[in-house]
Amino acid sequence: MSERNDYLGKEKVWTLLRKFSVPCILSMVIGALYNIVDQLFIGNSRLGYFGNAATSIVYPITIIVLAFGLMWGDGCATYLRICQGKKDTSRIHKAIGGCITCSVAVGVIVVILCALFADGILGAFGAFGETLAYAQEYLYVLLFGIPFYLVATMLVSIVRADGNPRYSMIATCTGCIVNIILDPVFIYAFDMGMTGAALATVIGQMSCFIFMMAYIPRYQTFRPTRKALIPDMKEVRIASQYGISSFLTNISTVTLSIVTNILLARYGMSSVYGADIPIAVIGIVFKVFGIIISIAVGIAVGGQPILGFNFGAGNMDRVKETFRKIMLCNLIVGIIATLLVEGIPHIIISWFGEGSELYIHYAVLAFRIYMGLILFTCVTKATAIFFQSLGKPITAIAVALSRDIVFLIPGLFLFASLGGAEKGIETLLWAAPVSDVLSIILCGILLAVFFKKDAAADEKQTAPSTQTRRSPAAQGSSYAICIGRNYGAGGRSVGKLAAEKLGIAYYDSELLEEAARSSGLSRKYLESRDEKTVILAPLYQSVGFGTEAYKPLEQKAAEAQREIIEKIASEGPCVIVGRRADLVLRNKTKVLSVFVCGSEEKRIQRVMQREKLTEKEAKQKITKADRERAMYYNQASSAKWGEPGSYDLCVNTDYLTVDAAAQLIVNVVK
Repeated sequence: MSERNDYLGKEKVWTLLRKFSVPCILSMVIGALYNIVDQLFIGNSRLGYFGNAATSIVYPITIIVLAFGLMWGDGCATYLRICQGKKDTSRIHKAIGGCITCSVAVGVIVVILCALFADGILGAFGAFGETLAYAQEYLYVLLFGIPFYLVATMLVSIVRADGNPRYSMIATCTGCIVNIILDPVFIYAFDMGMTGAALATVIGQMSCFIFMMAYIPRYQTFRPTRKALIPDMKEVRIASQYGISSFLTNISTVTLSIVTNILLARYGMSSVYGADIPIAVIGIVFKVFGIIISIAVGIAVGGQPILGFNFGAGNMDRVKETFRKIMLCNLIVGIIATLLVEGIPHIIISWFGEGSELYIHYAVLAFRIYMGLILFTCVTKATAIFFQSLGKPITAIAVALSRDIVFLIPGLFLFASLGGAEKGIETLLWAAPVSDVLSIILCGILLAVFFKKDAAADEKQTAPSTQTRRSPAAQGSSYAICIGRNYGAGGRSVGKLAAEKLGIAYYDSELLEEAARSSGLSRKYLESRDEKTVILAPLYQSVGFGTEAYKPLEQKAAEAQREIIEKIASEGPCVIVGRRADLVLRNKTKVLSVFVCGSEEKRIQRVMQREKLTEKEAKQKITKADRERAMYYNQASSAKWGEPGSYDLCVNTDYLTVDAAAQLIVNVVK
């Protein structure tokens, strides 16, 4: 890995950013255009802003469908990469086949619910009168394409992970181009109105779907089968867990869109604007906002391989340099966007058709207030991707959701109420810049803590490796004693003594040193991920995600450790503590899997004595360590960590001394 990706640590950062970010920006912008082309043509037709308001009302339904498609698509793509890392892709076709079936099922359910309860759903989203009629017309045609759209969205991510990101991008672009070509034909030439706009969208979605289906015989990493279409819910659940961040990111967009439309309808009714104008305007604002953010996100996602490689290699100076350059680019994008929305909002709104003076007035107001601090939004999005690149998905998700969910939605209610019945429609717009300020403060705090913690960690010296060597007599045979353990049960001591008695190698933290040497990752990073659950749920995937350069850091660390475990086991007998070694070596060598356990009471006493902790502190540490080890082990196996049936031998150190427990293992081996 380190040899293939050395250029990520040596090439000029600007050169690398251009190489990776440009295709990412193009991909993101194309995806954003998919959601905007209908409004561009509808607004300039006889439908006017009523048609745009209708598409804004229907928009949340398409994003809900997108959320499921990305959850299963990104989840299966991540699962596929993990299986490739384990060199076992025997189950992935079950996950993908099951998720395809679930996608079709969800698509059909959405179609049925929307067909039966269209009035209620659209009304709840803020539609009424002429807007409701247009929204119904648009939705009823759009429903025909939803199952195809959902499956195509899912397969795009899987094809990318299969090693063909170019094909995925071509398929997506084709759907968008078909939509763009057919919109003016159906809306203007055939005068089909909302039906024409929806029909163009459906045909575009079908085009992408056909591309994806044509790829099925070409999968390189697995073989899809008809039998796999029968859902294995365990595999579907695993894939869903891996893709949950993609789902949450899109659901946050849906939630924000629905809440905004409801408030605009409620406060618009009692204002001079009415409800249709604000809903139409905010839909356009969201779409323009999406284009700008797609550029900012594309820049940051392009920096992922540079950040990930250098952070894993411990090259923090280069991480900081890359971070500064990404932020500089985002600042430039944010400044240009700010100048546009503040300086020429009337020109931007004119691209989407003409309207009354009230329509233009509210549009100018919305652009200047709601998008007034889009510069901060660009930085917030880039910060979320920065943390994602460093293998910190929980922090990334927290940052990504902070603006829209934590700050903006409550802010909309608060600022709308402050304006009252007449002015609430205008004052609620101020919730966005206030949310941007709060989000940027949160980002500043998290970044300061991260860089400060990293600087402190650099001052600590890593303890030297103390590996027990094999005796000459042991070199010829091959077996591994793999020891799992409750925290505080003495598993390390038992394993080390057993290795000494047998005259074979003992590996514990020494594995990290070996993995660091072979992979190019720093020992400090490997220690931070040691026996932790591999969480691979990216917020955003680039066009090259899944290739060697774009592998998530956690995946690289897991693969490096796996390769080292296989290597040392092939060299002769050894004792390996933790690291799921029994699962890694299954079917590769003779394995004796041992679990060293003990009662919580006795373990608390040992930890208190060994680490000079209070009883409460010791209990908390034991609980946390055992939970992390269980999640780490269970993630890769149907076996359960700590359950007797998952091991060949269980040893309780409440009743056996360390020496006796080690001798018991020796006797079993002999």
